[in-house]
Amino acid sequence: MKKAGGKQKKPQTVGDKAEVLEKDAMALKDSQTSAEGKAEEEVGGGDPEVEKLPEGQEGEAEEEGEEEVTVPVTAASQVWIKTRQYVGTPRRQDFLLKSEELRCIEDGEILVKALCWTVEHYMRIFDIPLGSTMIGEQVATVVDSRHPDFPVTSLVVVPTGWRTFSIVNPGVTLVREVPDLAGLPVSLCLGTLGLPGLTAYFGLLDICQAMNGDVVLVNAAAGCVGSLVGQLAKLQNCSVIGFAGSKARCDWMRELGFDHVFNYNAVNPGAAVRRAAPNGVDCYFDNVGAGFTEDVLGCVKPMGRVCVCGDVATYRQQLPEEYKPDPYRLVSLIKRRVSTHTVFDFAHRFAEAEARLLDWVHQGKLRYQHTEYSGFRQLPEALAALYDGEKAGKLVVTSDDDQPPLLKADDVIE
Repeated sequence: MKKAGGKQKKPQTVGDKAEVLEKDAMALKDSQTSAEGKAEEEVGGGDPEVEKLPEGQEGEAEEEGEEEVTVPVTAASQVWIKTRQYVGTPRRQDFLLKSEELRCIEDGEILVKALCWTVEHYMRIFDIPLGSTMIGEQVATVVDSRHPDFPVTSLVVVPTGWRTFSIVNPGVTLVREVPDLAGLPVSLCLGTLGLPGLTAYFGLLDICQAMNGDVVLVNAAAGCVGSLVGQLAKLQNCSVIGFAGSKARCDWMRELGFDHVFNYNAVNPGAAVRRAAPNGVDCYFDNVGAGFTEDVLGCVKPMGRVCVCGDVATYRQQLPEEYKPDPYRLVSLIKRRVSTHTVFDFAHRFAEAEARLLDWVHQGKLRYQHTEYSGFRQLPEALAALYDGEKAGKLVVTSDDDQPPLLKADDVIE
């Protein structure tokens, strides 16, 4: 695993994580117990208030010699907020780091602490309102629970975005349990076993219906999704044509066994595909769109299958005049089967896909690359690195071991 922004750390097993995180959970419980004790002793403005019992129940409490007290959680999560629209590559100045007070969890809820976060191209194209928490998935551990299915120290994947602590209701929000990884890094649940892996799996096998002998074309093929599409296609005995934008990325595709590898900055995509597949392409997995797709769409066989997954070519563009015409505008005239989807259309089959992907990883049939940034504060830099065109595979940000377990609610983050 490659790592940026910090020293290399020895990968931890799920068991190691659980042992450390159980201590964190106990520390959180102790801090809340301490807060309750202080609330009973302190008097004055700003102190936690004692919840008054309804009339008619005061005597009952006095007889039992007990008093019910509700103490607000005087702690906070670190949160990255989007403050302005990106101009070109996202920059740190487009975000604000702040603290956000946490309340007590309620029945059916869990409190989770993040272990690692994902950065994805979709964070660029989604309409995230200014002033909102940046979106995205994270692998987290449960540090407090009032839900029977998620006890403390459980490892989960939750879509709570760029924050260190989150309150989640599994009855409302999709919470995926981390499977037994047998020593593999938990960050794999944000890549090969996460939404990128699920997108590749269902996009190629269900949407494109790739089968033995097919010619499969994939662009942005050294990224997390594209590299998995190519490897899954090889598992189906397909011939794979892959495009990427740098020598390092092309070298990675060759390591993965792609049959034809091209740097789209050095060749005309359409001419390269026609040389590699003179009889045409059966399946086109499109992560790029725009001019690239205009060049190669004519190479797809009549009634060939096209999965529209992404539009990387336009993600950094801002002005309308920079956009080229929709490359799929004439698809009805050329008789190709073009499909798009959201991976959540297949949510009822996530467990099936995760199990198969994990099995292939253990067998050595699926390989992955991770570039790791250390520390929650590195999230903006990691997002920007998606656009430098150099790094292959998945980018993840891991929690810094030196980060405080909880902040006070009034802490200012600079």
